[in-house]
Amino acid sequence: MNLAMKNLPLILSSLALLGVGYLLFSIKSGTTSKKKNSTTITKAGEQKEAVALSRIAYIDLDTLESKYTLFNKKKVEFEAREKKIENELQAKAKALEASFISFQEKVKAGNLSQAEGEKMQNDLLKRKDNLENLRNNLGTKLLKDQDAFNKQLKKKLDEAVAEYNKDNQFDYVLSYSKEGSIIHVNKELEITQEIVDIMNASDTK
Repeated sequence: MNLAMKNLPLILSSLALLGVGYLLFSIKSGTTSKKKNSTTITKAGEQKEAVALSRIAYIDLDTLESKYTLFNKKKVEFEAREKKIENELQAKAKALEASFISFQEKVKAGNLSQAEGEKMQNDLLKRKDNLENLRNNLGTKLLKDQDAFNKQLKKKLDEAVAEYNKDNQFDYVLSYSKEGSIIHVNKELEITQEIVDIMNASDTK
């Protein structure tokens, strides 16, 4: 009996919801003091100021996952819950299978009346339906709780970035992952540790 619990998505992939390259934070700064200006030559030979270059930083999601305390705590909790659900369903499935085999043996040996056989068969079918309902309910509850934490995590990340960038030193803060579409990043632009520190500190308040 396939209980289909092993493939329940874990919070390990939760940050993937943010999407690599997803714009985590964007600010239109009213000043240009922290932007590099460039000039260009027009056809008439006149110089004019070109569009200022944006200041960009990035957060490494893999590092964030490994260093954010609450994330790792929740990861352990969700994995433990998934394992408990799997064990519970497997135990109930084995018990149901044993009862079904016993029923078949009694029918084959002619030890049951028609009424007894029908009653046992209905009981087994009811247990099977109950097991399916339990599997769906437990799985749905787990996924719902994971989704709720994903949203909480996204909110805390946005708040941490906003706090770190309160002086508008960056126009864009991007997300990065080794499995994502961004091939190369300049490590000097990384602010992951600073964001992790803010998020960890906020959980202790």
